[in-house]
This record gives sequence, structure tokens and C-alpha cells, in this order.
Amino acid sequence: MKQKKIFKKYNEDQYCNKDNLKLLYDPNNKEECYTFENDPYAHGGYECDPLTGKWSTFCKPYYCDIGYYFDVFQNKCIQDKCTENTDESDEDKEDEKFPVWAIVLISVVSVLILVIIVIIIYKLCYLKGKRESKAGPLLDQNSKSYTKDLGEDE
Repeated sequence: MKQKKIFKKYNEDQYCNKDNLKLLYDPNNKEECYTFENDPYAHGGYECDPLTGKWSTFCKPYYCDIGYYFDVFQNKCIQDKCTENTDESDEDKEDEKFPVWAIVLISVVSVLILVIIVIIIYKLCYLKGKRESKAGPLLDQNSKSYTKDLGEDE
């Protein structure tokens, strides 16, 4: 019941809050107080008359079309730089995207290169270990056995 009274007071009976003059009444019919000659992107609402406490007939802008924002200092709509390139077609956007197959190909090639590097490093370390194990006893042999193999007398 309370909400119906509030709705009736501020919409049907046209009362407004004198303590908050920044609130505007938007009839929301896209006919009244919707367009402004000096700013085609701006739309507005009616101000509250602080003397009567009812919505006045003075219409002022307060919001803009999509792609624009309302600058309260200049009191007009300014184009939003963040939404400047919204006119591109979907095909143009798809062409700019990096293809999925290229990402997969780069990933597979990277993994293969890493596997090859690991295999090469392992083989080098494994072969080096084998060479050291074979060379170890030869270096540890005393000079007698070395000369014996050469055919010299002791």
C-alpha cells in the first residue's frame, strides 16, 4: 500500500522532493523532454520547482545516447572514446583475432623442440658417463701393465 502512495505522489500527482533538486522527472515516452535542438544525442527530464514542490515544465538534459556520455561541466553529450570503434562489422573483428590453429601449431612445435633438447642433453650426459666409466680403469692402471701391453720388459 505504501508503495502505491509513493508512486501516486511522485508520478501521478507530479510532486517532487524539494531537498534533492538533482532528481529529474523523465516521462519516458520519447516525446516530451526527449530531444534538444542544440544537442541531438542528449535526452532529459523535468526539474523540480523548489517553490511549489512539483515537477516544473523546464526540461534539462541529463543522459545521452549509447556511445556518448553527459558532461555536467559543459552540459552536453561528448563522444566516448572507449566506444569509438563500435561501427566495425563482426567479420572485421574475426579477421583481427589470432587463429586457433596457429596457437595449437605453435604449442605443438614448442613442445617438440623442448623434447628434442631434453633428449640431446640426456644423450650427451649418458655418453659422457659411459666414456668416463670406460676410461677410468685405463687411467688407473699402473705403468707396468701399460708397458707390458706395449711389449716392453719390466
